[in-house]
Amino acid sequence: MEFLQLLRQFHLLARLQAAGCKAVNDGDVPIPSYLPHHSIPPIRSGPGPRIVWDCVSERLTPVLQQPGQMPLLVGCDCSMVVGTTQALTHAFSQEIHVLYIDGDFDDSPPDARRSQSAPACAVWLLTNNSPFWAGPVLRPSQVTMIGWTNGSRSGQAGINSVSLADIRLAKPREVAQQVLQSVPASASLVVHFDIDCLQSREMPAYFPHTEGMTLPQVGAPGRFS
Repeated sequence: MEFLQLLRQFHLLARLQAAGCKAVNDGDVPIPSYLPHHSIPPIRSGPGPRIVWDCVSERLTPVLQQPGQMPLLVGCDCSMVVGTTQALTHAFSQEIHVLYIDGDFDDSPPDARRSQSAPACAVWLLTNNSPFWAGPVLRPSQVTMIGWTNGSRSGQAGINSVSLADIRLAKPREVAQQVLQSVPASASLVVHFDIDCLQSREMPAYFPHTEGMTLPQVGAPGRFS
């Protein structure tokens, strides 16, 4: 909520409009008050995340079915990629591809021996059949991980990967072009961006990373002006 207030304080909507975007503020996604809170393995506070994903999907699906609409969700945790992907698959029949820009791989398999947050399992949930989400599940090849410093915990094969080290070996623009060229032209895109892919000195995050990209490398201004 503090992050959302910060964006409103810096007039995000007005800035998008000034950049030529026909942007409107559609408000917050209503979330029910009965979400469970617990630390029981394997996923903490489950089935709360699943309820939220369904709320987001129900809100986004009719918007996506309108021509030319591109929803932008801000202030979400990483597991929200499940809800946004679900909405896109409901709205379109063609192939979906997720560009997952994050400091972490977020593919931890749910483990009954320990409690984990849904965000830590986001990519695993997105690409594996499980009782935690009804799908439709993506093939690993439909996901590209970008900018990570903490690697895979599942060892799942088939996920496209561009690490921070890979980005530093080439120009960020060239990396972006290569990634987009590898995605089928007919695919609908979900772009997930976690600010922890940035260096902590550039952008404080809930899970800060000392190593990461800079604001210029991700195409953002070096400061608010």
